[in-house]
Amino acid sequence: MKKQLMIIGVIVILITVGLSGCNETDIGLTDIGDLQAYPENYLGKEVKVKGVIVGNLICDDSGFNFPFKFNNSLSGDYYFTGIVEHDSIGYYLNVTKAQAYWKL
Repeated sequence: MKKQLMIIGVIVILITVGLSGCNETDIGLTDIGDLQAYPENYLGKEVKVKGVIVGNLICDDSGFNFPFKFNNSLSGDYYFTGIVEHDSIGYYLNVTKAQAYWKL
């Protein structure tokens, strides 16, 4: 019985420690590097990305970027949700929602 309780305790601790490093809003994010490398795989699909606005690009911490269209002029760090679209210029994220976040 003690052995079972110890095993359960260890499992609970491992799960708690593992989840403590996860930011809830980062779950389900698409990697901007993947968008940049394989935009055709995301065409017409809704994606959520995390990045900073640099000109007309969304850039991540790794240096990857992806063009976007949005009606507001924003600056800073955001979570973006939108549909990947394509026109004569190329692929871009047509942003439908932007939510600011703070870097620590």
